[in-house]
Amino acid sequence: MGNPDIQRLNSGSGQYKEWAAQTPDIATNGAQRIFVNSKTGRAYYNYDHYYSFVEIELKGWG
Repeated sequence: MGNPDIQRLNSGSGQYKEWAAQTPDIATNGAQRIFVNSKTGRAYYNYDHYYSFVEIELKGWG
């Protein structure tokens, strides 16, 4: 769905917080990440190391 500005993700601007998505069957963190825009609260899942972003709808949070 949505696609955050990849330049801002990599610029160190601090607008996006990033977490590695742990996968039980994989020993390393791999390429999966969760990003949250600290200004808007919009969240994204990335499964292919910063190439594609899928917006996550966070219902019932905040």
